[in-house]
Amino acid sequence: MTRTKCSIAIFILLLFYILFSINKINTITAETNKLCDEIHDSIMSSHWEKAHAESEDLLKLWDKNSKSMIVYVNTSELDLISSEIVRLTDYIQFKKQSEAIPCISVIKHQINEIKTLEKLTLHNIL
Repeated sequence: MTRTKCSIAIFILLLFYILFSINKINTITAETNKLCDEIHDSIMSSHWEKAHAESEDLLKLWDKNSKSMIVYVNTSELDLISSEIVRLTDYIQFKKQSEAIPCISVIKHQINEIKTLEKLTLHNIL
């Protein structure tokens, strides 16, 4: 009887952890996508200083949040996003619009891919 209660308690804790992690991923991806959209708009309107400040904010946000995502996301995906954000910051600093826009697209694609892979679906469970 005690083992059953312990197993049920562990199962419930695991479910809460899964729901918490999915919520955290959704929050991080939404914030990152929003910043990417703001950077894109700033670049398209040639507000390079604003775009650079926003890219620095994106880098800080990602550095802060990627460490907590290591537990449930593949580190190679996180590393790819980190390197793309650094590249984006450099492209914006040197005002290379033709390089910065595709870089934003890669970041957004990878962020959305993480969100899709971590959704609680039957396909992802099996």
